[in-house]
Amino acid sequence: MMAAGVCVSLPASIYNDGPSLGTFGYNSFTHQWLDLDRWYFLMSRVQQGQYVKGHIGWTEDVARFMQQSRIAHVFITRDLRDVAVSQAYHILSGDDSNSWHPAKAMYRAIERMDGFDGVLEAVITGVGPFPGVCELFEAYAPWLEERNVHHVCFEDAINSLEDAAAGMLQYGIEQFTQGIWEDRFIVDKGKFDQAAKRMANAAGQKERSPTFRHGVAGDWQALFKNRHVEAFKEHDKGQWLVQLGYETGDNW
Repeated sequence: MMAAGVCVSLPASIYNDGPSLGTFGYNSFTHQWLDLDRWYFLMSRVQQGQYVKGHIGWTEDVARFMQQSRIAHVFITRDLRDVAVSQAYHILSGDDSNSWHPAKAMYRAIERMDGFDGVLEAVITGVGPFPGVCELFEAYAPWLEERNVHHVCFEDAINSLEDAAAGMLQYGIEQFTQGIWEDRFIVDKGKFDQAAKRMANAAGQKERSPTFRHGVAGDWQALFKNRHVEAFKEHDKGQWLVQLGYETGDNW
């Protein structure tokens, strides 16, 4: 939502349904890659002042395309335990339009047998063709190493919206100007600050998001039981909670 303070979303067209341009099928609940030639075409249609959103998996070719196209790429990460909780609620939501999932019937069957706890555990471990949250994240994790990508921690952003907005805006300007236009591109501090405030205000209007629930940090602590903690530790083979700075080890 933050980008909406200074940009407009890519409009729907005969080529795309809207501003979401992820690289994986089934609403990015799988690792099944879409046709990347089509994705490159759609991304090449994004104009100055427009933004797109989506779960964009990392490959060397995708990374080079983003870099050479001077696309300002903001990579947002969140505590994967909260991601698991959010995904479980998404799957069980009665709003099958905004909270779409290709296998809601399967997860609802799990809910009938084992309640919300069973669904949350299935989201953590993965079930059928749908990987668990840690395995899903591994398709995106290499973006953390790309120097042309701006990493935003969700928890930091909600704690200081204006700082997060200013960082994103500064990055976007540098991505556009660095090595090309800096000798004729002057940033007016007053206008920069105004733009950052607009971005922060846009991010604060979360209720406009059709999938917004309440978006707080640490939601998992009220919902994880011992079974979920053990399942998560078993499946976090990349030690992502440690790598992302949420934990210092397995003692949580």
